[in-house]
Amino acid sequence: MPFHHGLFEVHLPVTDVDRAIDFYVGKLGFELGFGGRDESSALLLYTNGDRRWMLGLFRVDTVVHRHAA
Repeated sequence: MPFHHGLFEVHLPVTDVDRAIDFYVGKLGFELGFGGRDESSALLLYTNGDRRWMLGLFRVDTVVHRHAA
């Protein structure tokens, strides 16, 4: 089963856009769509056959981790 399971577009807050790009492109096979290096955001693309998904990354100062109660 593909990892997306019905998702088409997701946006994630990150504290280091370049590091996140390295992970998603280098380890998970995404392609850099636009933005990125030394910018505050990036759009990454993942293609599987004729389907394509987008992952938006945007820089924030702090990422708050929340846990289910």
